Amino acid sequence: MFIKYIAVSYKNNLWYNIYNWENIGRAVIPMIQRFGSTILIGILAILMIIITVAFLPDLFESVHDARAGSDTVSANVTTTAGDNDATITLIRSLYNDSLASVTSISSNVTADTPVATNYVDASKTLTVGGLQASKGHMLTVVHEYDQTDEFTGAGPSLAIMPTLVILGIIGIAGALMYKVWV
Repeated sequence: MFIKYIAVSYKNNLWYNIYNWENIGRAVIPMIQRFGSTILIGILAILMIIITVAFLPDLFESVHDARAGSDTVSANVTTTAGDNDATITLIRSLYNDSLASVTSISSNVTADTPVATNYVDASKTLTVGGLQASKGHMLTVVHEYDQTDEFTGAGPSLAIMPTLVILGIIGIAGALMYKVWV
């Protein structure tokens, strides 16, 4: 009697049932057959969203690299007494007409701390401040320009590309998730 009690309580033991592969197979296999594709689709939708968020900065950077080219302009300028600014005419317009597109400015005068202070797109003139007064300066300006200007529609098309990619992935992930819950 006592041995029969141990055998019955052993079979009813939770750990025995968890590690008994036959019982697990009877419970899990029908669940996988019924919900397996739904679970897989849900996992794929979540993975698509994670991958999109992970690679989004690279997408924006690659679009910027496709649109922006780099140009270098050198000019000899002379500042007058009491004047710390000089104007340089660029060959191409600044990218997005923004001073942030000026990547570097250097001068042959070591006491200079050149910085872009103003830009006029109509004349393509860049004002550089932080120069020593009453001196001659050899300034070198490196800036980005929009290299898609020559191709009609290329700039706006590239500009909206990240938005289209994001909306497409959200749409696909939404459709997959809809399939999971319906």
